[in-house]
Amino acid sequence: MTPSQIDSLLADFRRWLEEQPGESPPGEPAEIDLASLLDHFVALRHEIHLHTRSTRAQQEQMAEALTLVQRALDALQQPSRPAPPAVLQDPEEQLRPQLKALIELHDALALGAREVQRVQEGIRATLPEVSGDTPAPPPTSSPLAFPPFPIPAVSTWARLLGARAPDPQAIERWQKEVQNMVERTLQERLESHRAELTAERERRQQTRARLDQTIQAIVTGYTMGLQRIERALQQQSLQPIPAVGHPFDPERMEVLEAVSDTGHPSGQVLEEVRRGYLWRGRVFRYAQVRVAKS
Repeated sequence: MTPSQIDSLLADFRRWLEEQPGESPPGEPAEIDLASLLDHFVALRHEIHLHTRSTRAQQEQMAEALTLVQRALDALQQPSRPAPPAVLQDPEEQLRPQLKALIELHDALALGAREVQRVQEGIRATLPEVSGDTPAPPPTSSPLAFPPFPIPAVSTWARLLGARAPDPQAIERWQKEVQNMVERTLQERLESHRAELTAERERRQQTRARLDQTIQAIVTGYTMGLQRIERALQQQSLQPIPAVGHPFDPERMEVLEAVSDTGHPSGQVLEEVRRGYLWRGRVFRYAQVRVAKS
């Protein structure tokens, strides 16, 4: 992920936060609680910064390795030149630096691909899943229950002074008007709440889609690079040494760690830390492995 893409994502998220309403006054429907979503994006931003630094360092290393590989390929394609007798006696030694550069480039690309996949899994675990339809507001067809308005009694002195008792029908009509106004206001607020939920869901979907597309493009680039290096290794007769699931072979492997209580037979290779290679039937680089022990 390039710095410009990261800045664009952070700018979208900042603009979205600024558009969010504040806390609701008492008595009104509760707004969306975005504290957890904010925590997710803060953690995501920190994770992206860390992996951006790691990716930048890997890109610099791969650029240097690609330069060495290009020089090696140019040297392999050029016709042989006269060399000192000592060099002509061992032609395989001329190819060893180029082959070593190819192997190191393959290791760097494989490591980068694993890191990108780990970042992708971390992002998918950090961001909440966006699925399902936006919940609809509760129905408001049933009328709200209001207590009847008490009709004050008119005293005898008030009657003598000409005061009349309140009209019960007028009070009932006024109460119905208030009830209708409250129901309309509640319905409007529920519809607004539903629109905000829909907008939030769409923004989360767009953000997740952009992140997935960016990371998938990086994974595709690493995969294509690895396939090209694999073809170059095969053309130079470099073959990987089978390791995982095979018995330990001291002629081709180096043990980095012996792990006990694994449930596997003693001496079986559990993990390949660094791939080993055969060149023309001989060990070019030993495989570094972890094996099981009883």
